[in-house]
Amino acid sequence: MLNGPSVKILLFVQVSACIETLCKYLQNIVANPTEEKYKRIRLSNKVFQEKVACLEGTMEFLTAAGFEQKRLPSGETEEDFLVFGDVTEEAIENIQASKTLKIISF
Repeated sequence: MLNGPSVKILLFVQVSACIETLCKYLQNIVANPTEEKYKRIRLSNKVFQEKVACLEGTMEFLTAAGFEQKRLPSGETEEDFLVFGDVTEEAIENIQASKTLKIISF
């Protein structure tokens, strides 16, 4: 059973991986604003589930950054995605603010 410092280290590693993944999502949008593939996150994606969705507050963060949850066609069925809206100046400012989060967290 984990306790004390071991739990804190595990949580730090998990939160760090989440922040790194969130920042990568947002950096990809800024670097490639016309690429639709960077504007969608499949909610069932393994990396998303293991590194992001498992932590409290991440959906609220992504919504504040400019993502909306939508059900989209995927092959023969539909799946839930987070979809980033238009890449506007305000959206870029929100993404820039997320970089500050990464700096503060480390």
